[in-house]
Amino acid sequence: MPVESMKQLNRKVRLIPFVTTSIVVDLALFFVLLPVWFFTGLTQFLGPFLAFALFAKWIIRSRKGQHKTALPQPLSWLVFGFLLAVLVSSLFIQESYWIPMFIRNYIVTISAYLILFVTYNSIKDRSDIQRIFWAWGALAVTASLVGILVAGGLIPYRNIMTAPIAAILPEQVGQSEYYSSIVSISLGDRIHLFGALVRRISSVFPYQNIFAAALIMIIPFQFFLYKHSAGWRRVLIGLSIPLLSVNLLLTYSRGALLAIVVSFPLFLYLGRKSLNRRTQFRIVMSGMALLVLGMCLFVLFGSSLIKKINPESANIRKFIVVKSIESWKESPLFGWGTQRNIDVAGGWEDRPFKIIPALGSHSQFLSLLYRYGLVGLALFLLIYAAVFRELTRAAKDPPRDVFWRDLIRFCGWAFAANLIHSVFIDMDFDVVVLFMIWMNWALILKVRTMSKQERETSP
Repeated sequence: MPVESMKQLNRKVRLIPFVTTSIVVDLALFFVLLPVWFFTGLTQFLGPFLAFALFAKWIIRSRKGQHKTALPQPLSWLVFGFLLAVLVSSLFIQESYWIPMFIRNYIVTISAYLILFVTYNSIKDRSDIQRIFWAWGALAVTASLVGILVAGGLIPYRNIMTAPIAAILPEQVGQSEYYSSIVSISLGDRIHLFGALVRRISSVFPYQNIFAAALIMIIPFQFFLYKHSAGWRRVLIGLSIPLLSVNLLLTYSRGALLAIVVSFPLFLYLGRKSLNRRTQFRIVMSGMALLVLGMCLFVLFGSSLIKKINPESANIRKFIVVKSIESWKESPLFGWGTQRNIDVAGGWEDRPFKIIPALGSHSQFLSLLYRYGLVGLALFLLIYAAVFRELTRAAKDPPRDVFWRDLIRFCGWAFAANLIHSVFIDMDFDVVVLFMIWMNWALILKVRTMSKQERETSP
């Protein structure tokens, strides 16, 4: 066999997924293979394991001199402070059966930061970024095709199989409300919409709102890839965008639809040159403040439209918010450590609701306030502020290359969409969406450095 052929064979043999591959490839594979993780029930367990494994891989390779490590500042210190506040909040846990959920949430938060860390340190150039976005697009297209089959009644949608992970899970864990959605595989549900019974798809995600959260993170970057692709790749992406948009509609996630629409102005303002940067910054900040305030009032008091569409959902959300605030006031600084069953609050017994979720649910910010109090919520909002500050700094001094300028804009669109949608759902119920969010933050923190490095190294 020729020497060159032997070398190529050795390279293929040495290329073992998640072992000898690069961290960027490992991240891409995790998203592309999500349907496999979903149907085996491994997603929520594999995500944290992967984060710690990739961090360990990075440490080993950095000690061998293969990588240089950088700590994203000041976000890292804010995350460390937040994790410390969360630990303090665990001292206020009242019901011992919530402790496993606290441990799960804590591990997932650490995992999200580790994903940000390895993404920040591993992504070096535009090819790495495009590889990640293509992986997200492949995941979204696969999930959307499943969604179309479910919506069209071509495949079953509820309790279609029991995940193999159920064989090794302790019985009490498998029977919990959260993990039962992992063990009992479903691709959607039915809801009453204007008097009609329609299928609401969740595809390869645990809940419909979580699927919608993933879509509004991915759709902006599909537009980005469309702009920066050519030939058959551009055609494929052009076909994927309406497919993903139809699936977003079929999730019937009102918060997601609102989020991706009202976050679009940030995308426009980040790309405008007619406004000076100071005026642009003030407009964006004022607009976001008004949006967050308006949506908080919307969640608290509901709307006549939602009551017409799904009155039970609107009433439950309002009820959960009111009761969560009442219960939070008893431990305002550090919260209760976790969510809590509704029976700790009075006034629920006579409600006609079939299912009443736990206190501190149905909103990321309400969840943070209830679990970790004012201290935890304030620190997490500072994390958002640190990322947004870096986004505006990049927009004030945009790179010359249109690729990097567009990356800033589309990252800003995804950032704002996630921020708005977080008012309506709890994002840390799914590690896939959480990893997407923190990876987007890593790109925002790194975009100026990457564009500068490319400019310095290019001929």
